[in-house]
Amino acid sequence: MKITGETPVPQILVPQVLVPQFCHGLLGIRWDSEAWIMRMRRSALAPVLATYLLLASCWLEAPPKPAPNELNTGLIIMYPGISSAPTDMINWYTALRRAGIKQAIQVKPYGPTMDLLGNLMCYERNRNWSKEEARRIVRYMDAYPGRPVTLIGYSGGGAIAPMVAEYMPEGYLFDRILLFSSGLSPAYDLTPALERTKNGIVHFWSSVDFVGPLITIPLGTMDRQWESPAAAVGFEMRDERLIQFAWTPDMVEYNNKGDHTDYLWNEPWVEEFVAPWITRDDGRPTTPVPPELEGRVLITSE
Repeated sequence: MKITGETPVPQILVPQVLVPQFCHGLLGIRWDSEAWIMRMRRSALAPVLATYLLLASCWLEAPPKPAPNELNTGLIIMYPGISSAPTDMINWYTALRRAGIKQAIQVKPYGPTMDLLGNLMCYERNRNWSKEEARRIVRYMDAYPGRPVTLIGYSGGGAIAPMVAEYMPEGYLFDRILLFSSGLSPAYDLTPALERTKNGIVHFWSSVDFVGPLITIPLGTMDRQWESPAAAVGFEMRDERLIQFAWTPDMVEYNNKGDHTDYLWNEPWVEEFVAPWITRDDGRPTTPVPPELEGRVLITSE
């Protein structure tokens, strides 16, 4: 389905911050052996982060703000990676529109754009932001009762989405939460987030994702564990409400080779693997496993 003229065209913007702004306390590390190890770990990733900054400091498209008529249909909120850049999700916006999704789509940065280390390591800041984001979503649900709300989180955003859900008050439920290469640790307890959904959580991960461990083993996951993230090994917990997709070679057909960033600019893959999980605009709910994905899914349950 092509985007109609009623859909606003993508906006052009430049990342707001070209040099990472570390959160308070990030540089105030004690001068002991542990501190020196941490600094050495950070320095090892300096070339990677610098390259990321350079590539992201060009003119890029960002998804447009939703129109009022779209908000009346439902809401999809997307949380980008630790760049916290709306530009990360432009291809997702285009793919979901092409798949026929007419609900409002928002991209919500949770930290300063391109503050890579701050957005990754400032746990309390992310927690506080998630609490305020939950309050914002409650206001939407009160204004548009009964409309489906879906959270989509990629990488760092795949940690923010469950945190937001944890702060939702009782009785306010998301339709579903979709996570891609989550930046949480594998042992993170998703139970509180699951309790705030109607149709559970879906997580896509890849055993050949090397970027995630490259970042989180030296710098820590979003929940401050120094190990490979769920992005590379999946979540350990077993719950029938949690469905996990492991990357398989047949996804190469959709140009997904299992790399950490293969989700970002891959519209055919988003249409095939993401759109089926979103409740249709006519209110028709998705099945626990959409028919077009039968045989591909790895369900983690007791």
